[in-house]
Parts: sequence; structure tokens; C-alpha cells
Amino acid sequence: MPISNTILRNSVANENLYWIIVFTLALTLSACQSNKNHGLIGVWESEVNKQPRGNEILSIKKEIRFSDNTYQYSWYKKLAMKEGSIIYDWSEVARETGWDSITEGYMQWTANLYGAAKYNKEAGGWSSIKMSPSTNNHSIFFSLNGNKLILKEDLNLDGDFDDVIDGEAEITLYLKK
Repeated sequence: MPISNTILRNSVANENLYWIIVFTLALTLSACQSNKNHGLIGVWESEVNKQPRGNEILSIKKEIRFSDNTYQYSWYKKLAMKEGSIIYDWSEVARETGWDSITEGYMQWTANLYGAAKYNKEAGGWSSIKMSPSTNNHSIFFSLNGNKLILKEDLNLDGDFDDVIDGEAEITLYLKK
């Protein structure tokens, strides 16, 4: 066999091997997509839930911070009189942090830390949040449309998303900040 045919055959084999490696690498990278590929990286804030309590209004909102494969879920409260004076302004009252695994339309959160603040009525303020180990798991369906994120979590595990548990709806709209 002439040397030129051997070189040509080796060149074709090397080119085929090159494309197999490129294809395998592209397939591997697409299978390991992170949250940024789902458009979730950043800070998301829920609508404010206002709960009248006598002559006061308790406002509650939630915030989720997604980074690459981790999340921070925070709850905020504000208490005001109906006539408008503020008893306490927006304060972070609870926080959960952990890892997330996200595929199209579904996410799994695994918490590793949780903490809550305590309100001191005499001092008129909240304590700092003391974080402790946590093992909470969340299975959440989601839809994303531009800057709107809708989370659906079956909090009472009854197979639907139309309940309100302890003042918290199972479907929550978040806007990207």
C-alpha cells in the first residue's frame, strides 16, 4: 500500500476521532447544565401577602437567590398600623440554604441550614438569624416566562396545588429583581 494512502486513511481516522470527541464532550456538557441555563440565576421576590390583624397589617414576602446549583430562601415580614405608621419595616425573619437540582419544569431543593429570627417586642426589633443544620427536601414544579417565575409546591402532599397552608399558598409568583 502506498504511503500516501496510509497517511490519507490515518488523517480521515483522526478527523473522525476528533468529531467523536467533540460530539461526546458537547453531549456531556449539555447533560450537566447548571441553573444559569434555565434562566434562574439571580434574585427572585414573591408578591407581598397582606394579612389584616385587627388594626394592624402584617405583610409577608419571600425571596429566592439562585446561584450555580445552590439556593437561599428567605422570608421577610413588615408590620404596620392600618393608618400607615410602621411598627417594624421589612426584616428577614427566616432563611434556608442548600443545594438544588433543576431540570426543565422541575426542581429539587435539599436544605443544609435553616434559621429563624425572634421578635423582641420590648426592644422593637428582630434578633439575628441563628442558622442550624437542616434536612428539609422540596420537590417543586416551576414555569418561567421572562421575569416571572411560578413555583408550585404541594405543601400538604394531597396531590394538588390549590391549598393555603398556614397562610401560604401552594402556588407562588416571583418576579426577578
